[in-house]
Amino acid sequence: MKPSLPRAAALEVSIAAHEPDSRWRSLIAQGNVSFRAGHMDEALAFYLDGFVEAERLLRMAACEAGLTGVDPAEMLVIAASNAGNVHMDRGNHRKAQETLQCATALLRASIKDETAPVELRMTCVRNMNPAINEVLAHMRRAGAESQAMEEEFKAAKQVAFDCIANLKSKHFH
Repeated sequence: MKPSLPRAAALEVSIAAHEPDSRWRSLIAQGNVSFRAGHMDEALAFYLDGFVEAERLLRMAACEAGLTGVDPAEMLVIAASNAGNVHMDRGNHRKAQETLQCATALLRASIKDETAPVELRMTCVRNMNPAINEVLAHMRRAGAESQAMEEEFKAAKQVAFDCIANLKSKHFH
C-alpha cells in the first residue's frame, strides 16, 4: 500500500479564496493529484467531496442568481465522472453508474424547478448531454441491457425538451 500524500502536497494550483468555486476546484485538483499518484481511496474521497460541494453550489444557484462565472452543473458532472472513473478502475460498475445517475437526477430536478433562475436551468440542460453520455458509457461497460440505457436517455431528453418548451412559452409569447 502506498503512503498517503499530505493534503497540502496534493494542491495542484493556488486558488483565490473569494471565488465561489474555490473549494470545489481545490477538491478536484487534490483528487487529480491523488489519482495520478495511485492513491485511489484518497482520490475517491476528494471527488465525492467535490460532488457534494457542486451539489451545494447547484442548490445555492437555484436560490440566487449571483453565482456569476460558476457552472455548478458542469462541476457536478466533472466530479461525478471522476468518482465514476475511480469506481470503474476498481471494477465497481454499479457504484460508478449510481454516482452518475445521481448527477443526472440532480440536473433533471434543477431543470424542472420553475423557481430556479433561467440561466441555471439552461446550464443544466447544456450539461445533461455530457452527463447522460457518461452514464450510458458506464452502463455499456457494465453490460447493461440496451433497453435500460434507452430509458435513461429518453428520460433525460424529455426533461430537457420540456424545460426548453416551458421557457419558450413563458419568454417568447
